[in-house]
Amino acid sequence: MWVAVWVGQYLKYLNGGQAVNKSMVAVAILTLALALRVVSGLDAPLWYDEGNTLLIASLDWANMVAATAADVHPPAHYAILWVVLKIAGNSPLAARAVSVAASLITVALVIGIGNSLGRPRAALVAGLLMAVLPFQIHYAQEARMYAMLQMLVAAAVLLTLQRRWLLLALVYGLMVQTHNYGWAYALTIGLFSLTNEPERLPVVP
Repeated sequence: MWVAVWVGQYLKYLNGGQAVNKSMVAVAILTLALALRVVSGLDAPLWYDEGNTLLIASLDWANMVAATAADVHPPAHYAILWVVLKIAGNSPLAARAVSVAASLITVALVIGIGNSLGRPRAALVAGLLMAVLPFQIHYAQEARMYAMLQMLVAAAVLLTLQRRWLLLALVYGLMVQTHNYGWAYALTIGLFSLTNEPERLPVVP
């Protein structure tokens, strides 16, 4: 109920009504995103690719690394999942929690991107869409690397706008080690940063 109240305040804010705290609205959006991702679906049976991911991440470290060499995707997601499963236990819920966390971080990053462009209202609209769109919820509940890749792409865009090149290089490295299409996203964002004059990119403290 209180999430609905906050979203109502948010809509009133967009319509030019009484001003509300933007940070509170962002928290409400993130809370809504979390609720939609955990209220149902996390306990669904694993499908084939999820089961294969969980099997690889459940191996000991050496065998896990060897198994990823035979997989079509790079090892970063498997390595993170391996650590999480060691801490939280070997279960589908623990495996899917990694994607839920990555998806929530992505929502926050999208809001950050909008704010970096000087469009706070657009930032909140984009964040709300990321929170509620069905395909976002779907991939947030999969024990696969897609939510993590999306998080890294959003982080790369934000870091490009902020001109934080060292951190961007680190994110690029993680991106190409997370999904076999990661290089395409890194190349696209890199070309954008090279073909836009520095003075045209907003600077965020």
